Amino acid sequence: MPPKQSGKQLTAAQIALLRRWVEQGAPTKAHWAFEAPQKPPLPPVKNTVWPITEVDRFILARLESEGLSPSAEADKSTLIRRVTLD
Repeated sequence: MPPKQSGKQLTAAQIALLRRWVEQGAPTKAHWAFEAPQKPPLPPVKNTVWPITEVDRFILARLESEGLSPSAEADKSTLIRRVTLD
């Protein structure tokens, strides 16, 4: 509905449409912003040893679906170099 300050009016056709919608039960559902977040189920993976966190399971499931496998974990010196270069 347009705010009164806008000066806009609904047409007769728009009003009739809204009346029909209400008469038919006016199906509505709560806006997504007012619904409590739900954790999605974790995807099944073949390699149950590799994932450390829940996010890892999603990444591994995608890799496995594309026929790929994760790279080996980098050694400490490589990780330090990456952090300092970033």
